Amino acid sequence: LFFSNQMHQFFKPTSRALILGLSTIGLTVYSLSNYVWDLPHTDFRPFKKGVNVAEQKAYEVEATAVKVIGYTLTNKKTGEQVELMMEEYLKQYKNYSKEEWDYEQLRSTPAIEPTKISDFAIEHPDGYEITDDILSDPNYSLMVVANKFYIADTQTETFIRRDSSYVTDTLSVGDTIELVRRLDRVVERPVTKERYTWDEKYLKAWREIVNPVLMEAEKAGWNIYAVTKPYGTQTVEEFRHATQSAYPFYKADDILLKTIVRSNPGVVLWKNGTIVNKWHYKQLPDFESIKSTTENQSAAQ
Repeated sequence: LFFSNQMHQFFKPTSRALILGLSTIGLTVYSLSNYVWDLPHTDFRPFKKGVNVAEQKAYEVEATAVKVIGYTLTNKKTGEQVELMMEEYLKQYKNYSKEEWDYEQLRSTPAIEPTKISDFAIEHPDGYEITDDILSDPNYSLMVVANKFYIADTQTETFIRRDSSYVTDTLSVGDTIELVRRLDRVVERPVTKERYTWDEKYLKAWREIVNPVLMEAEKAGWNIYAVTKPYGTQTVEEFRHATQSAYPFYKADDILLKTIVRSNPGVVLWKNGTIVNKWHYKQLPDFESIKSTTENQSAAQ
């Protein structure tokens, strides 16, 4: 008897090579589609389409709240320990003076693990929080998300600023006293300012893709705004000027922004605290298509 040490193969070498090549191309295209050209096919993150962030945030705040449920009391002299739940503690606390006993709180365990939704917080450039205003907006709104600006180069310029100081003198004119303001001194001080060279491809995404949609939305009465990582006022204003973005820029944690949408920039459609839809900027439809979809959804409800 003769035994072959060759395994049986279902396809010829040419067919196997073709299948391998097509599979590699298909997986590569799918991977690029999930990151470079579009958002992931399946969104496992908390800020996925259809989530009511307002309700989920309120639920997580309540469910993750830690409460004091009792105390562990330790006698300072003997080391004796007594554990009292809150109901029993309220009955007996007079028997355990703080001069003789050390108090350690017993805390409850959170009912759930919080997600990034618990950290959802948006700030105005002046420093106050506007999260509730965004989540309670009953109308459709478009949020542009940018976890960072792409800067090609930064240069620091120094120039001299002249600050004038004035004093006021009294001058007697006849029976009246007049106040006369005169220059006292001029103080010169050096001032530095950052000059940015922006990534041109990044600017183009804002100017030619995102902003035309937002401008049409604003004309239709929608609320529009951008949210970025915390930058200085000068940086934001220079970027707004470079992209011709005539809408407010707010700020939030950059990790939070990456969790909301995996595109920079990305666009999120909101209503009543719910994420209605979101897009990679390369797949952003025109405003009429977005508006038509929202109208059809409203009619279906």
